[in-house]
Amino acid sequence: MKDSLRLALSAVFISLFLSVISSVRADELPAAGQGAKSQEAPAVSDEVQAKETETVQQDVIEKSMPSYSLNLKQLIKEAQVNIKKVDAQIKEQEVLKRNQEREAKVKELFSKGNDLYGNGLLQEARAAWQEAIGITKDPEMSGYIKEAEKKALEEERAKEEEQARLEKQKRDEEAAARKKAAEEKKQAALEAKRKTQAEAEAKRQQDLAQKEQERQQKAEQIKIEKQKRDEEAAAKKQAAEEKKQSALEAKNRARVEAEARRQEELNRREAERKAKAEQAKIEKERKQEECRIKKEKARLEKERKKEEATSR
Repeated sequence: MKDSLRLALSAVFISLFLSVISSVRADELPAAGQGAKSQEAPAVSDEVQAKETETVQQDVIEKSMPSYSLNLKQLIKEAQVNIKKVDAQIKEQEVLKRNQEREAKVKELFSKGNDLYGNGLLQEARAAWQEAIGITKDPEMSGYIKEAEKKALEEERAKEEEQARLEKQKRDEEAAARKKAAEEKKQAALEAKRKTQAEAEAKRQQDLAQKEQERQQKAEQIKIEKQKRDEEAAAKKQAAEEKKQSALEAKNRARVEAEARRQEELNRREAERKAKAEQAKIEKERKQEECRIKKEKARLEKERKKEEATSR
């Protein structure tokens, strides 16, 4: 918001600034300076106009260029005229370049003054603006400023014409919008009528469809109830068969369990018998081992005694 306000103020200040400079320049320029300036080619507003002027003048030189059939004196005369024209063009370009540089500097100082003013530095802002005014007092800037004012006025006129065109366009658009609204209202009434008729037909079709749906639902309900009774009868029959099958399975399971218990008892007894036999075998082997050890000890004792007797 602050930047937008600053830009708006800048535009106003620049417009007032150029007007003041123009009036001050007209009052302060000496007559000799004005006379000298009137002899110079008028300054152009921008680089594009300078290029256009240069192109036109070059075309004039080329068209006025004499053929080689002219005598040397005539060629020298034409060359001197062309040199003067080129010198004037060069001078115009140099002046234009200097004025553009001055304009850039003025804008820079003006913007700097605005920033300083916005920051409360009044003396510094005044100095920047005063320096900008001093630059514009250069004699070469007089025509450049007038051209800038002329361009600004042309832009303002173009803006007013554009505004008038836009206002006319707006009025035309509003009239077209009113006409379109009336047509849309008429069309909406027709569509509303067709919609009412369509809704009535849709309701009639909906009532017919609802009755058909109720009939189908009733028939479906009868079918479902019959299917339910059939399923219940089938379920009872299946339950009786499952009960009978369950009794048979229970009887078979009891028989299998009894056989399993009997087989388990037989296995237990067989295991006990094998364990006793194994224990008896182990006991027999233990006794045999003890007997062998006893015999071995007796043999060793006998040999020891025999060795003792021999050693004596």
